[in-house]
Amino acid sequence: FPAQMNAFKRGTKCRRTVISLSMQYILPLTVKKGYVKDLFLKQMYISNTVASKVYKKGDLIPPLQRTASGTVFEDLKQFKIHRVGYNTGALPFCFFNEYRELVGYDIAMAHKLAADLNCSLEFVPFEYDMLKENVDSDTYHIIMSCVSVVPERFLETPLSKPYMKTTLSFVIPAQYNKQYEFIDQLIDDEDLKIAVLAGSSYKDHIVKLLPNATFVALDKPENFFEYKKMQMCL
Repeated sequence: FPAQMNAFKRGTKCRRTVISLSMQYILPLTVKKGYVKDLFLKQMYISNTVASKVYKKGDLIPPLQRTASGTVFEDLKQFKIHRVGYNTGALPFCFFNEYRELVGYDIAMAHKLAADLNCSLEFVPFEYDMLKENVDSDTYHIIMSCVSVVPERFLETPLSKPYMKTTLSFVIPAQYNKQYEFIDQLIDDEDLKIAVLAGSSYKDHIVKLLPNATFVALDKPENFFEYKKMQMCL
């Protein structure tokens, strides 16, 4: 099972806290005509929040405020601002609800962490396919948006202990349930078209498993539902 964890900046002067969360999570998804379950996610909100500012792509991001010691806890103690990296391509861990509020399981955890640290929050976007560069940029204290555990990231990026295990699966239109019930059916289909999130850590593994498939990169999961010709989505 792939695990999810948080990414931290490496450095002799930069100590990072480790976040551990015990939680079971199941989200069955069957795409049917008239699908409305996404409406429940869009209505999600977070209670007991701290003061926060959300930066978006294209915004001018101010430098991370640092103390002379260079440790995170000294930064938080003096400046009272916890800088968190986020990516809204991680439903239901991080996304904007119908009120354009940043919400999700990881965002709720960020608010809880900031409350415990007596800090406000700054959310700054990051890209999965540039995770190492983002962590090394000295822009964030922590990245919290469903960072998956893969060997390459163990070698390049300091990671927290996993706080969740999830099952890798496909999301498919309901009419294809029987057609793609077993992995051999996927392997044998030479016309298979698979959508994968840009920067996904699993694409290379799926390419090896299904070499005959055509892959289409999506910027966000919602694009799957907007792209009517797509057969299935990773």
